[in-house]
Amino acid sequence: MKIKIVLIILISLYSFNLLAQGRESLYKSDYGKNIKWNPLSLSVGSLSLQYERFIDTDKSVCTFGYIANFAYGNDILVTGIGVGYRSYFHDVFVKSFFAEPFVKYQYITVPRAGGTFNTLSVGFTGGRKWLFGKHLTSEIYFGPSYNFGAIDEGNGSVSLPDWLGPINGIWVRGGLNIGWRY
Repeated sequence: MKIKIVLIILISLYSFNLLAQGRESLYKSDYGKNIKWNPLSLSVGSLSLQYERFIDTDKSVCTFGYIANFAYGNDILVTGIGVGYRSYFHDVFVKSFFAEPFVKYQYITVPRAGGTFNTLSVGFTGGRKWLFGKHLTSEIYFGPSYNFGAIDEGNGSVSLPDWLGPINGIWVRGGLNIGWRY
């Protein structure tokens, strides 16, 4: 009788382990990465891309980058990169809310002023992600950030502090991403 009980316990544990490995392999090998594009960024003359890699079933690391060329009378070229740590409140395979603290670096050049501006931002976004089928994703996110940086004043016809305005201080980060999960 003791052998039967031990055998049933071992088979149960082995079956439970197989189920856990099946879900883990689905999550890690097949659907652990997501590449995303923010189409709203085009409305302000920017191209914004994100890459998300899951490190657990409810946590991921997001890296993002963008380039923008604002031509409002004077060209302003902005490039930026950043990283965030995202925590999901529900299962990542279905629609879910998330929170993401992030850090971002921006390099801004203003040719007319002949100078540059380096800024570092720290912030927090919250949002919601949807999964359509097995691969297509959509998400919306929004949150505050605090920018601080240094100006390398050029010798152009305008002063950078006057032209750029209050870049140091509180700003927002947000968007609507469309992505492909693989």
